[in-house]
Amino acid sequence: PTAMGHTTPARHVGVRVVMGVVVVVLGGRRVLRGHATKESGTECAALPASLRCSACGHFIDGYYSAALRSAFSAKATKATSVAKVYAERLAAIYDEYAPDKRGAVESLVRRAKGKEHDLYVRVCEKYGVAKAPPYDGGAEEAQGADAKAEALRDALATTVETLETQQWAQSTGDDGTAVFVDFQKAMSGGSISASISMGPDVTAKMASCYAAFVADHDDLLVARLAAVKRPYDSKLHKTFCDNIGACGDPSFDDADLSEL
Repeated sequence: PTAMGHTTPARHVGVRVVMGVVVVVLGGRRVLRGHATKESGTECAALPASLRCSACGHFIDGYYSAALRSAFSAKATKATSVAKVYAERLAAIYDEYAPDKRGAVESLVRRAKGKEHDLYVRVCEKYGVAKAPPYDGGAEEAQGADAKAEALRDALATTVETLETQQWAQSTGDDGTAVFVDFQKAMSGGSISASISMGPDVTAKMASCYAAFVADHDDLLVARLAAVKRPYDSKLHKTFCDNIGACGDPSFDDADLSEL
């Protein structure tokens, strides 16, 4: 099993080390290993609360972005609906036997919602067409759900990997509160603090927290986005960091988290 607790295929494709976090590609799937367990959790827990909280906020933002490009892309979310299948079946029949009724297909299917197969059977019998088996979309939906979950796990790995492609800085305010900031965004937004530090150690601190978030909560993170049509509908950006204690004391134990 991996550091995230998931069994992976034995075929080993490649290994990358991203700021001390080992990203292993196994059977085409990326997973986090090695550093992404006890060490990363200890290092993250040792950071000031404000840094842990800001790291968590950036982590969720990065996860949303990665998920949008994979699990929520137009290709990934394209589903074969029941209505679409029966509309195509009826259109094929009318194209051959009653072209003048072709334009009424969508209306007929819409009015027959929940009874699409009954409508289809009546049309088949009227024109003497062999009937195809009933279609309820179940198999395709199940396959789509599995594919989405895999894409979300890949998005978690991407979230850690992309840390090294950005310039991260640690900004300290006049009150001594330190937070992680995306240096380029802060520059363009004019929000650079008078006290700012940069370097590999800053990104390494963030990576320790990212790895800990994934190692401890990957199932929750995947489940919450798998259940919604858009990442923000999951409300992880409003609840996750508080509930796991990254921003304040934990509000729930692990059992409660699984129900969020």
